[in-house]
Amino acid sequence: MSEVLDSVGHARTLRARCGLAWRAFLDGRISESRAIRIARLAGSLPDDREAWTAFDTGATERAQRVTPSSFDTAARALREKVHAESIEERHRRALRDRGVWLTAELDGMATLTALLPADKAHAVMTRLDRAARHLATTAGEECSLAQLRADALADLLAGGPTAGPPTTTTSNPSAATTTASATRRNGNRSRTPAMST
Repeated sequence: MSEVLDSVGHARTLRARCGLAWRAFLDGRISESRAIRIARLAGSLPDDREAWTAFDTGATERAQRVTPSSFDTAARALREKVHAESIEERHRRALRDRGVWLTAELDGMATLTALLPADKAHAVMTRLDRAARHLATTAGEECSLAQLRADALADLLAGGPTAGPPTTTTSNPSAATTTASATRRNGNRSRTPAMST
């Protein structure tokens, strides 16, 4: 249901703010993914018809000309250029939207989403990636880095061993890591080793 509502919302935004992009999408000149990206960025602009028109014109032209990776960068830069407010004002307002949400998924899984200031989000990801890469070096580890990052995140936030000292009596750090990884492979996913900060 949320995906349907999102699609309806994107269509409304394009029709109201980006008529050129809407027509280009209907005519098949730009892809659905680019139309959605344009709608999301246009929806973040203030109620300023001049800014909408400038963004619509530039984004539609770029969407038909540049590669997908280049388009995302170009569209974001264009949004920055036409936005009437300073980045400082926008960041202060955006901070009010920060939060964490849980979405139920199939087969006993769930998605945890966090909207954070960019510097803090990058710091969190760096720490999770460091833990995942450390775990990936242990003997017999077969999980992907993405899976290991998920394990580290769960351990940190749910109070698993990653959040504190390793739960072992040995003074050998490599032994603690091996024990923790072996325990994880045997089904207890909350036994990742402690991470250095």
